[in-house]
Amino acid sequence: MAAELFRRRVLPPLPYAKNAAGQLGGRMRYISADRIGGVVTILAGGIALAEAVRLYPTRVSLLVGDHTMPAVVGFLMAVLGVLLLFAKGSAFHVEFPDRKTMLGIISTIGLLLVYWILFQFVGYVVSTFIASVLLFRVIGSYPLFPRALLFGAALTAFLYVAFVYLLSISFPKGLIGI
Repeated sequence: MAAELFRRRVLPPLPYAKNAAGQLGGRMRYISADRIGGVVTILAGGIALAEAVRLYPTRVSLLVGDHTMPAVVGFLMAVLGVLLLFAKGSAFHVEFPDRKTMLGIISTIGLLLVYWILFQFVGYVVSTFIASVLLFRVIGSYPLFPRALLFGAALTAFLYVAFVYLLSISFPKGLIGI
């Protein structure tokens, strides 16, 4: 009884408390995924802008140099993060992908990991050919022979000619020198 009198006279009333457990009613706010994404995007944009500031002394001019791309990306991420943070998003229902789609996603991630490992051992040409053939098979659902092999060879040859012959950029050969 004394505790109830103390609460009524000393403590201010809690209009938003619905029961004795202190659960909040309509005033309780949940942080939406858009707001979390906005905060993360702003932080990533800030990191990119900090990198641009760090690279600024190595510039050729104001708009030419190693700082330009991180500055543009960081600025856009910060602006879009603020928009994401304060814009009202619409509610939507998320459906979990079916088994075939999920296997395709996992296979793609696995193939990119294998490509990264192969790249270090066999070099650009062989690893890009193997990865592109398998990705054309997994993502594009092309038959392995002849379409995936043909498209993989064409992509590898095009990238090789474009970078090595036209742009004079050499590709890594890997540990075995291919």
